Amino acid sequence: MDTAFHGDPRHYDQSRSLPPGVQEAIVAALAARLPEGARVLDVGAGSGRLALPLAARGFGVVAADLSPEMLAHLRAKRPAGAAFPQPVLTDAMHLPFPNAAFPAAFSVHTLHLVADLPAALGEIRRVLAQGGSFALGYIDHDPAAPIGWTLHAWRQALAARGHDLHAPMWRDYPEIVAALAARWGTPHTVEAARWQKTVVPADVLESVSTRQFTPYWGLPDDEHAAIVAELRAAARAAFGDLHRPRPDPSRFVWHFFRRCGVHRPSTSVLACSSHLRSAFCSPRPSTSGVAPLRPPLRTWKRAERSDQRERSRSAYVERSRSACAERSRSACAERSRSACAERSRSTCAEHSRSTLRAVPLHFLPSRPST
Repeated sequence: MDTAFHGDPRHYDQSRSLPPGVQEAIVAALAARLPEGARVLDVGAGSGRLALPLAARGFGVVAADLSPEMLAHLRAKRPAGAAFPQPVLTDAMHLPFPNAAFPAAFSVHTLHLVADLPAALGEIRRVLAQGGSFALGYIDHDPAAPIGWTLHAWRQALAARGHDLHAPMWRDYPEIVAALAARWGTPHTVEAARWQKTVVPADVLESVSTRQFTPYWGLPDDEHAAIVAELRAAARAAFGDLHRPRPDPSRFVWHFFRRCGVHRPSTSVLACSSHLRSAFCSPRPSTSGVAPLRPPLRTWKRAERSDQRERSRSAYVERSRSACAERSRSACAERSRSACAERSRSTCAEHSRSTLRAVPLHFLPSRPST
């Protein structure tokens, strides 16, 4: 199933625009938790709505996406002479990068589309360096407001018809967060921004009818139209006049995961929790209501020093084990040589005694007579 966006990227940007200051707050919350100037992978970069402002902050962003149209639009928006973001045409399940290529990666509104979620998560883990961070971001809608209510009602209608809600396009982000937490441990969650806009329920239902957003893809036309008709009837019962504007509060959430070792899973979760507590301090309340404050750089440096100490201890333990094993082998070899030599001496003495007993008496020298 093709889940890449093949429409007009300009319409995509326009239909997903955010209130003033919100996108800046989202980027600031992410940048505050990345190593300064680091090489960062954007999985599902789209038209570069986050990759471009992040690159403007000095990060070496590699923008990976499955849509040629989106990457072409990103290239057109990139400032002249800028090296980043670097667009790469690929899918999340087959990232064309070497192991441990990035100290950080992030993804926004992409992982619900991938055909094989475990494969995509495995690829992201593979290209992340040891101790690197992965940020998963998405918009969380109020389930009682028109947009959130419509999405929830749509999923209920799919489930009632026997559709798999874990399938691409229909899986929700709490499911993805749970899948990541099962592999990488509990994330550090940051609410980057909160806002409220006014929407008309009839317009929200029209966006469902025209399949404007990805959760409403994937059904045959007749079944899609039938569900939309059901949603309209249910919305009238829930909201009354569908043409009356209503408030629709939303928030943007980042979940930060730490990429820890794979050889000791029982201790990796503890290590992840420790790293997250030190590396990702909770932002203080915003004075503007939108933009979070950046955690101090020394917090990140403390986390880096902690990582270095942990690696040094691991290397020391490994060297100690190797030296101990080598001493054991040497001692074993020495004991083997000693035992072999002792057996050789015993065998030689026994042979000498046996030979002496076998010699006839007349060949033995006689004692001189007195």
